[in-house]
Amino acid sequence: MIRIIICLFLFTALVSCDSFKGKNATEDDLMGSTWVLTNIGTLTAQRGVEVSLVFDSESTLSGYSGCNSYESDYSLNGESFSISGVTSSTDSCAESVMDQEANFIITLEGAESLKLYGDNLVIKSSDNIFNKLKFAKQ
Repeated sequence: MIRIIICLFLFTALVSCDSFKGKNATEDDLMGSTWVLTNIGTLTAQRGVEVSLVFDSESTLSGYSGCNSYESDYSLNGESFSISGVTSSTDSCAESVMDQEANFIITLEGAESLKLYGDNLVIKSSDNIFNKLKFAKQ
């Protein structure tokens, strides 16, 4: 009985450690899911301003950046992730939302890697100010 309890404890600890380290995402992990921005760098995303990311196909993504819709091509190979050719609509809205949107797009355009941490997606970027985007699965 004690062996079973110890084995269950060790198994739980190993599973927890694995989700803490994150895993490389596959196309299957990403397709058909909507991700909502929770953080840009160390800043929490503005409440009431939805910023989303949807992987539409094996090479395109789209979403809403707070004020405008956007789309882009992407490449995913293991942990390596890159974005190319972001296009966006040109609506304007409150200055604080426009500022967050600009920071989001700049950070997204600098994407270098992507990992999953349970129901969270983290895109690391080469941007020097906001070096990552964190999303929650919706």
